Amino acid sequence: MIPANLTIGNFALPTISFFLFFGFLLFLFLFWRAAKHEFIDEEIVFDTIVICLVFSLFFARVFEFTTYHVLYKWSFSNFFFLNPISGLSIWGALFGTVLAGIFYLKNKKYHFWQIFDLAAAPLALFLSIYNLGFFLKSEGVIGRAEFFKDIPNAFYLAILFFVLFWVLKRLEKHKRHIGYFASFFLVSFALLFLSSFYLGKIGLLTDVVSEVLFGMVSYHEIFAGAFLLFGGVSWYILAKRRVPEDTKGLLALFLLILFRAKRVVTSIGEADQIAKAVVLLPYNVAKFVFAIVRAIGKEIISSFLDFAHTLGIKK
Repeated sequence: MIPANLTIGNFALPTISFFLFFGFLLFLFLFWRAAKHEFIDEEIVFDTIVICLVFSLFFARVFEFTTYHVLYKWSFSNFFFLNPISGLSIWGALFGTVLAGIFYLKNKKYHFWQIFDLAAAPLALFLSIYNLGFFLKSEGVIGRAEFFKDIPNAFYLAILFFVLFWVLKRLEKHKRHIGYFASFFLVSFALLFLSSFYLGKIGLLTDVVSEVLFGMVSYHEIFAGAFLLFGGVSWYILAKRRVPEDTKGLLALFLLILFRAKRVVTSIGEADQIAKAVVLLPYNVAKFVFAIVRAIGKEIISSFLDFAHTLGIKK
């Protein structure tokens, strides 16, 4: 386990601050490179980063202050000086980023979703590194015999956010509609934190803490549900889907399933087909799993080749 403070000569830097700084630098580089590839004005890119950073820090503190009011006791001095680094809400940071981005980019005549599509994958990597720092600074975590029974929440999130980063980068190989990657990130972000919250409730993850509103529902569930709804609805609208058309499609699918079930009951031939499918189910499942593993393997190999190409190792 690495120490709580990294010492370079006479200079000591907290481990989590080092990972936070390193992750943010990597985010800046990847975001800038993606924006440059899309011919986005560099001034717009860095102005967006600065403005969103200021708003994200402010709202991260506001969300943390209002959520844990018992700890902060509605004190003005506590708002600024009590836990200034660790007392930041990830939900407030994301809310401030989205809010500032929408208003600033609208004022600059840029499409909010177009810019944040470029930031989705770098932001996922930043969150992975950030959570990895939280995990590594914990004392004696890896040495515990029950580590794989009580997995630290930070470790769980670090792994899944890295997977999200990898998935987003692979999806970039094909052209998508505006807002696809940003919406994908928002929905995945909410689902990851919801999953970590419920896994923590049943004891599979540790260090999952959330205040409860009126003794009924946790703030974690409220914020995750709000971002899940916002990301899902935005994704649906940006994909130019239509409720009447999708409703007709679902009704048609339901009728097809209903008629198929009726044929199975009334037709010997259809019943034979179902029986054969049941008998061959283990084989078909194994074949399906093999196809998935093969596809994932190909994507992983392609990812390494792309990374090598980026570094100039492979031309």
